[in-house]
Amino acid sequence: MARQLLREGATFEVAETELSLEIQTDPDAVYTLQPITTEFARATYKRYTSKRPNPRTHTMEDVVDQISVSNAFLDHAIVSWVGVVDGGKPAVCDLEHKLTLPTVVQAALIERAQVGGQAEKKAASFREPAAVV
Repeated sequence: MARQLLREGATFEVAETELSLEIQTDPDAVYTLQPITTEFARATYKRYTSKRPNPRTHTMEDVVDQISVSNAFLDHAIVSWVGVVDGGKPAVCDLEHKLTLPTVVQAALIERAQVGGQAEKKAASFREPAAVV
């Protein structure tokens, strides 16, 4: 199987059961993700980086607002979802609700968006070794 390149705007589906989570997965939850490309990541870091003076060295240093970067990655990565509820009703797929997903689910979805949709398919493409007699 060939490596699939990450393209902005392409989407792929990931079931929560396909994620490596330390919590119990929900078999009904399916997320539509779009890749976090190098271009998007660089632009996001640039947007949330500011120069601030270092009081000790008196030089300007880059300071990254990591929370804003993480929120931007999560908001960009999750395009839509099915099987996610809020108070018994389907949850709206906006940043406010994305941030209320369990933290381990958020991290796994961001990681999958950085890898792309073929992470699990690549492992499945390898054959088992032949039995040695």
